[in-house]
Amino acid sequence: MIADPFHIVALEWDEWLRSQPQLSGFVDERLNLNELRNRSRLWARGNALASLRLRLAKTATSPRQVTLIGSGDFHYASLLLLEGVARVDRPVSLVLFDNHPDWFSHHPRHHCGNWVWSALRLPGVSDVTIIGPSSSDLAWHKFYFAPLGALREARLRLVPMDMATVRIPGAGRLTFDTFQTGGAARAIERLAGRDVYVSVDKDCLRAEDASTDWDAGRLTLSELAGAVRQVANACTIVGADITGERSASSLQGLFRRLDAGRLRERPALTTAEAQRNQTATFAVLRAIGALHREASDDRMV
Repeated sequence: MIADPFHIVALEWDEWLRSQPQLSGFVDERLNLNELRNRSRLWARGNALASLRLRLAKTATSPRQVTLIGSGDFHYASLLLLEGVARVDRPVSLVLFDNHPDWFSHHPRHHCGNWVWSALRLPGVSDVTIIGPSSSDLAWHKFYFAPLGALREARLRLVPMDMATVRIPGAGRLTFDTFQTGGAARAIERLAGRDVYVSVDKDCLRAEDASTDWDAGRLTLSELAGAVRQVANACTIVGADITGERSASSLQGLFRRLDAGRLRERPALTTAEAQRNQTATFAVLRAIGALHREASDDRMV
């Protein structure tokens, strides 16, 4: 049986896609969300959240969709997209590649730093695997705000780059199978034969492989592409998204700037940085199997 082709949708909060013209040529559908940008950056609630959910639902008309979310500031959109494919009668596994676990229990719920917490509570999500984090979000004291129950029950598996254990005073010790010791391959093997939703935040990559709005991780592009390809070969990808662009617009509002730790404006994306981001996205799309034709002007990975 031949699987349905992937439908590629780009969320245009600003003009981030304009700096990647070759990638733009592979996009099947564009969703202009410029009017929601400032009310939906980092988090969304109320009317902004309701409007975003409705707009995203209207794109979910194809059996398999890859959504190019844009900046990681909007990564919580993955939760809304996941709601559209996760069904109680046919649950999915979420596989997340990210430099941050995005699992904190803070409010609001639809926030780029805590959407995984809510994803674990979706009836149609059986389990979550997070691969590649190495950020300070894995400091021992931050585990007090993590879904410890899901970690202990193995409904949530963490594959950090090299942190094999963490001791949490009053909550015990957790051990992890690390990426550097082959943990990602073993975690993906456990998912063989399942329906999966894949979310890739390019901030899991080294700075020389992607320029994002957040601190860079330590995965090489070939390591990321290889792991995504393993998921595609072992599982059925029912949906996916890619985020981690450098936003083409400034972050508005003091509270949001404080939340992001971004009080100063970031320098504009250079042509070389935009090319790296485009190359990374092509590599992930190729690994997923989502390119309708081969991209001839990006580096092969």
